[in-house]
Amino acid sequence: MLYPAELWALVDCRNYCTIVKFAVSMAEKDLKWQWAGLLNSIVVGFFSIWCVLMECIALYDSGNYAYRVCRIFEKKGLVFEVIATPCRISHMGCGYCLKFPCEYLESVLAESLACGCPVIAAYKVVERNHKREYIKIER
Repeated sequence: MLYPAELWALVDCRNYCTIVKFAVSMAEKDLKWQWAGLLNSIVVGFFSIWCVLMECIALYDSGNYAYRVCRIFEKKGLVFEVIATPCRISHMGCGYCLKFPCEYLESVLAESLACGCPVIAAYKVVERNHKREYIKIER
């Protein structure tokens, strides 16, 4: 049986969130571990917040550019998400942007430029007081 304490050596944020949720759900099935529900709330909540802190978004001139870059990365095996551009940072009204882990920022910037879809602006998503704040990344 795997318990979360055995999983601390992982580094990738997405692996933490997925594996910790799996390990805690397995622990809940183990009747000997009575605190699994509490541990689930604490551990999964912590790592979910930690994952949110590691996100970035890239704004493009067109929503089609965001979808094009997303497909390029999907072909490479990386799954990013196209989301509606937050109103607080939107320069052109309603639109779409690419959401991805911050560790891929340089790759997103380079690949976007290479395919003719340059990034207009990039922001780091930070959650403070249960609200998201967007910090512009200067390049």
